[in-house]
Amino acid sequence: KLYLEELVLQEMTRLGVPPHFKGYRYLKEAIVLVIEDQELLLAVTKRLYPKVAQRYNTTGNKVERAIRHAIETTWSRGNLEVLNREFGYTVDKRKGKPTNSSFIATLANKIRLGIKAG
Repeated sequence: KLYLEELVLQEMTRLGVPPHFKGYRYLKEAIVLVIEDQELLLAVTKRLYPKVAQRYNTTGNKVERAIRHAIETTWSRGNLEVLNREFGYTVDKRKGKPTNSSFIATLANKIRLGIKAG
């Protein structure tokens, strides 16, 4: 699990997710959980956020909001070229950034595939 967390943190750092945001910790946790159990993506608000919230003694709504804020900030301050290359098709046309669940899913899949490839 520590190895998994390290891989997730490397990816998040590469993308420019601000490490001093609460959403950074929540995102890391959510991505690790999804790598371990993809089914969580089928119930993000009902199962994933509450699971993350429980670990950090907060609420699912606060987890969702903090993750959204971290993603929005990443999109406004990060390297747009890298972000668009990584998330191109998952970016919500109206909002100009991916949804929380597509951000989590994209990173989880990338890391899972990287592990399988060795």
